[in-house]
Amino acid sequence: MRVLLISPLDPDVPLNLKFLMGGENTYTRTLLANPPPGVTYVHHTDALKKGEVRYGSFHAFLRTLVKFRILPLSAGTVDVEILGKFDLVHCHAYTLRLSGSLRHIPVVMGDSIPNRWGLSQYFGQGRLRIEATYGLRRAMHSLLSVYDQDLSLGNFSKLLVMSEFAKQEHIALGADPAKIAVIYPGLSDRAEPSVRKVGPVRLLFAGVWFERKGGMILWEAYRKVREMLGDTVRLTILGPVPKNYKLQMTNDKSYGITQHDFVSYDRLVSEFYPAADILVHVPPKAEGYGLVVCEAMSFGIPVVASRLGALPEMVVDGQTGLLVRPGSVGDLAEALERLVLDADLRGRLGQAARRRYLAHFSLSVMQKKLFRIYEEAIED
Repeated sequence: MRVLLISPLDPDVPLNLKFLMGGENTYTRTLLANPPPGVTYVHHTDALKKGEVRYGSFHAFLRTLVKFRILPLSAGTVDVEILGKFDLVHCHAYTLRLSGSLRHIPVVMGDSIPNRWGLSQYFGQGRLRIEATYGLRRAMHSLLSVYDQDLSLGNFSKLLVMSEFAKQEHIALGADPAKIAVIYPGLSDRAEPSVRKVGPVRLLFAGVWFERKGGMILWEAYRKVREMLGDTVRLTILGPVPKNYKLQMTNDKSYGITQHDFVSYDRLVSEFYPAADILVHVPPKAEGYGLVVCEAMSFGIPVVASRLGALPEMVVDGQTGLLVRPGSVGDLAEALERLVLDADLRGRLGQAARRRYLAHFSLSVMQKKLFRIYEEAIED
């Protein structure tokens, strides 16, 4: 089965969406490196180079409408004419227009979370502005026969979303529940780590948006825990930190904080996850998914996370980790203190987290579900 994969992949991502689309890029790379057995993916950028597709006549026009904010901010629309032999198109995150004689090929659309949700929660756009720009988007995409997962436009076979939370958001926008399938992003399996018992308890925070991922809340809670427990707990922060926070962290070595603006993914999985005892991921207002949580679970690391978005689908409170009220410094400090002081609890939660990862978030689970969806789309 030959599948044309149209999905964000650096550097093919608008600069103003780099921070938001790190997870989309990771998802694309995971699919390309780990196709379901019997499936061959060809990314659209490679297909363009090989002459198997070419951009359609409306590609530049549709991208320009987004670039100049005439249409709502998004990853944009890809307009392609298929020239090579493909059995299926899987388009993730982009909206899609197919040109030419092969435009009736089966199409599966994918989305991590509705774009409207991102405009509201991440960019703070008001309802009236969103409705106005989406009214224009509906008119334009309807006129040009664009597959649009936010507006349920186009006769695509299925809409693949990354969580039940995303499914409910799409249904609230009018999507047909029967056309939506939840497939969690799969992650490569890791050897089961041993329970960490020696030295200080190490907290890990990983995120390119310090504030949005809960870095400021963690900073306040960590200082409280540090005052009570001293050097029995330390914190590693991966990702850029606002200058004023960075100065406090680095100038006072008594905090026991290590911070890196950037680390490669290879270092993340070979060095930082294996050394961590607890992952902290506490966005105060919104979270589309939270791939870092699943990565930690694959290493058998218990997670402290906010009770919002898709996070409760990954972290079962009291079983695989602890959930806290979004934005609550007190709740977070209490949860961290509890885990730092109880090695047996950390071990039990971590082992359960790994079992949950294997059952629901592993690569093999994702591959099986994807192949089944592809087969159904082709048969229809």
